[in-house]
Amino acid sequence: MSISLILSGLFPLTCLGCGREGVTLCSECLARIPREAAGDCPRCDAVSPYGDLCTSCQRQSSLDHLLYGTLYHPVIREALHRLKYEGATALAKPLATILAARLRVFLETHSLDDEIAIVPVPLFWWREKERGFNQALVLARALGERVHLPVVSELLKKERATTTQTKLTRKERLANLADVFSVRSGMTVPATVILLDDIFTTAATLTAAARTLRHAGVKTIIGLTVAKG
Repeated sequence: MSISLILSGLFPLTCLGCGREGVTLCSECLARIPREAAGDCPRCDAVSPYGDLCTSCQRQSSLDHLLYGTLYHPVIREALHRLKYEGATALAKPLATILAARLRVFLETHSLDDEIAIVPVPLFWWREKERGFNQALVLARALGERVHLPVVSELLKKERATTTQTKLTRKERLANLADVFSVRSGMTVPATVILLDDIFTTAATLTAAARTLRHAGVKTIIGLTVAKG
């Protein structure tokens, strides 16, 4: 039996927003969470159509697009913490609702190749073994169910453990992630990848993963996270 199942038996589910029993995040609280600042570049906050990367940031990034569902609202901060560090995987469903809403808006306004797949940012193998799961993969599967897109979880591999990114500058983060990802041999590379993670601050992790995917032949790379930190 998993730790999350044991904990759910000891501590009944309650909404992170209002305390209602029986749900992790109720629909009313989910609806009240502020969404992304549409019209601002997610990296530099310059005016940009659809809240996507501005032209200047696109030139500096391996990502073609960078999207997030919401800002680091207190409820979102707590939800991501519980998902990532406490094994509260039931929170992936309401968080995927936020991801799906953002992604649908994007897909309605952009013409993309039909061959689209969701690729979660991988963890190093022993980190995933220690945690018991990869939070990005859990979110990817929940998102895939909502938007009816395949999840390719084995495409990217993290080759080594990295120092925590939390207190590093953007330059230090990029150096920390240099050549850390690879594409597994024998894998079919989709034309368009939705590169999924839980949160970004400088987008260094997404950028490093996107660079690897680009070298492997992916045409269009869309970074997508629940929140911007």
